[in-house]
Amino acid sequence: MAAPATTNSVTVRKLSSVITGLWAKIKDTFAAKSHTHGNMQNGGTLQTSDVAIANGDKLVVTDSSDSSKVARTSLAFDGSSVGQLLSKAGSFQYPYEAYLSWGGQNRVGTFGPLDSALVSELGANRFAFGNPSGIIIEYTRDGGTTWTDYGASNDTKSGIFSCKSGYEIRIGKWDNSNKATTGTNYANYKVRVIINCGSFGIYNVFEKFVIYLSTNGSNSCYMVMSGVKQAETTDVWTNIGQMQVGGWSGFNVFNKSVSMGASQYATYKKIQFLFEARAATDTDTYGGLCIYSIFGYGGVGWTTPSTIASTGHLYSYNASKHATFPAQITATAFIGPLTGNADTATTATNYNTTTGNIKTALDGKQDVLTEITDQEVTDLLNSLT
Repeated sequence: MAAPATTNSVTVRKLSSVITGLWAKIKDTFAAKSHTHGNMQNGGTLQTSDVAIANGDKLVVTDSSDSSKVARTSLAFDGSSVGQLLSKAGSFQYPYEAYLSWGGQNRVGTFGPLDSALVSELGANRFAFGNPSGIIIEYTRDGGTTWTDYGASNDTKSGIFSCKSGYEIRIGKWDNSNKATTGTNYANYKVRVIINCGSFGIYNVFEKFVIYLSTNGSNSCYMVMSGVKQAETTDVWTNIGQMQVGGWSGFNVFNKSVSMGASQYATYKKIQFLFEARAATDTDTYGGLCIYSIFGYGGVGWTTPSTIASTGHLYSYNASKHATFPAQITATAFIGPLTGNADTATTATNYNTTTGNIKTALDGKQDVLTEITDQEVTDLLNSLT
């Protein structure tokens, strides 16, 4: 036989019932009465299962209790709302740079795009001044059945990967008598740039490629990227990706993670950038697609072809602030003492015709004399022994 209920146990049950009821009223008060998810209704309860979003559906966010507080808005899942974020205010907005702030998660063994903007070593063009011996440029005028060496100079080969302008290659190597925009030439005229990673001097995982070009009258222009994998014994090209390019002239950004290098740990040992036009033009006033530069960003740069490809600086320097440049420097003037000998010097335009000491003249402390006596020659030779 069960023991009779005590006063305390009855009180506890009543209190528990009161709390449960109160909690239910609180949830009912603050829960939205109706949420619309595309063409699906959620009657105010917590949605715990996945909701299938079909192309064309919209996620509608609204606060029916106070229309002045949160404006009704929607996010389309058809790509038209790409790049927008849901703000704390309940509306969708683009992530403008002014909303960014310091902080966030730590990164281990990698970095992000903002890091590369702040640190030159992280934001360097890893292709800069690649070895021309590792670059092949070819063109075709028969749609790719045969490929012919473009005849590009070493400066052009390296310059395409290093400088924004000053170098140029054209689809089909068109000229004024054989334009890529004439008739059906657009379908047959192409150009490709091939990197042999070992000879080029690169081992890196790229995240972004920037291509500067001019469509110059061509329509529906494309860049197609492919690579030869490490295990291949012949040039079997694997498609990596493609993008439509444009600009007259303009920059194009291809976001793709690509591991390339001579190392066995890299995915590709050769990389190809192929450029073509896929639609006819109404006029051949202009010759056709021209490519000016191909830059590559991201990655540590385990092997790079130049100082600037590693550090983002053309020069190297040390803790003593000594800077070394890889080639000649041109300036309007150089100020300060010169240590060492110059290969050439500017010829003096004014000569001192007064009698003086030849040694001081040859030291550069006064102009060279127009007349030199035998005694002055003897004195100079004696001073040097």
